[in-house]
Amino acid sequence: MHLSRYNLLFPVDEKGMYILMNNLSSAMDIVDDDVVDILRRVERGEKVNNGDTLTTLKRKGYVFETEEYEEKYLNYRFREYEQKIKMSLPVFYLYPTYACNLRCSYCFQDHSARKNVVIDDQCLHAAFESMDYLQEKSPSKELPYFVIFGGEPLLKSKRQFEVIKKILDESSNRGWKPKIVSNGVELESYVDMLSSYDLEFIQVTVDGPETMHNKRRISPKTSGTFTPIIRGIQKAVDNNIKMAIRINVDAQNLALLPELARFFIEQGWEENKLIVPYMAPMRDISCMEYRHRLPEHVALHQIYDLYRNYQEMRVIHLIGWVGAEIFRKALETDQLPSPQFKFCGANMTRFCFDLKGDVYTCVNCAGVEEYKIGRFFPTLEIDESALGQWRNRSILHIPECKSCNLALVCGGGCTKLAAEKGEGIGRPYCTDVGEVLSESARYYYPFLKERPEGEHHR
Repeated sequence: MHLSRYNLLFPVDEKGMYILMNNLSSAMDIVDDDVVDILRRVERGEKVNNGDTLTTLKRKGYVFETEEYEEKYLNYRFREYEQKIKMSLPVFYLYPTYACNLRCSYCFQDHSARKNVVIDDQCLHAAFESMDYLQEKSPSKELPYFVIFGGEPLLKSKRQFEVIKKILDESSNRGWKPKIVSNGVELESYVDMLSSYDLEFIQVTVDGPETMHNKRRISPKTSGTFTPIIRGIQKAVDNNIKMAIRINVDAQNLALLPELARFFIEQGWEENKLIVPYMAPMRDISCMEYRHRLPEHVALHQIYDLYRNYQEMRVIHLIGWVGAEIFRKALETDQLPSPQFKFCGANMTRFCFDLKGDVYTCVNCAGVEEYKIGRFFPTLEIDESALGQWRNRSILHIPECKSCNLALVCGGGCTKLAAEKGEGIGRPYCTDVGEVLSESARYYYPFLKERPEGEHHR
């Protein structure tokens, strides 16, 4: 018999109890010392007498008859994953400008190179023609996931306003529901126009209570950005626009999250289904060293303590933390996600179109010449070799990932960071995902054991 190399075992706070999970078979169970002993005996090649338990462990993919059987199953799940990506809706990001009206304390962009230029009408027309072509080529019959990004897309200028309206007209004519990612400073002046379109949501950032937010999200022209952002959020929801409120979390603002949560409750936003506040880790997405950034497992340890000790924290969701997401989704859906053979949308179906006529796959690489994978103006031309470097990157093509029990959780790590801080796109970019899983297992264990049989598997 063969013990799966993708088994992950996490001790929890209850003595002699563990969470056992396997991302290849999408299984998660609460187990005791007796089950752990059986697994260790299988690993040592010893005879196991407990037939019923062993049968269950085989059924859930913790144990295979042979290593070859697991390898066949791994390849089957990869083909299944690739087919799912092939049939997934296309993802399009449009950058009408790289200019921004903030100078955030942690921003990695070089603002001296980000001139206040907006996409022209010819380039905008070519962008939509290219998106139409790529959508037609896609086997998916779903409408694309379409995001208006930047820079800051909602800058207060006549030309910017006209361009955003044209983008919304074009997307609306195609039946698309745009998402807009904005800093929210000028949102209030756009709401009347935006409310006439069917938007999926608008995301803005609020980085803490007013004083802390204003220290981090800095405008060179005004004394504070907190108040106009809050006014914009309120006006948007008053006009039936869904809002996602992102909080970038690090050592500087983490302890203030309960205060921010109380502010949201005082605003009456807890019961408002149009508003979803959520925390995002402050990740290193460039070579800039940011002194307040915390390892994600350290941040999560503190966040979980806040959840335990402050009831008001219930209004702020935990979304997008690699590893922690597995436990959250197990609770919400009673299922584990599929194996993560790739890291993100840049390795799947995403295309990013900028105001210069260039095409990228990575949201954070847009505007960086070395990462572009083609042009769309005057006509669409994709460099298939450059695109393939991103699309073909998976844990099955990264030597170090093949023997790593965490590979199906992290998907090989960020492609951009592997290129910039690692040893190249074809190598992994390893993070603290193991520690994140361990912290999350301890936090979610009391909730998981309340489920029938303490079991979650696909």
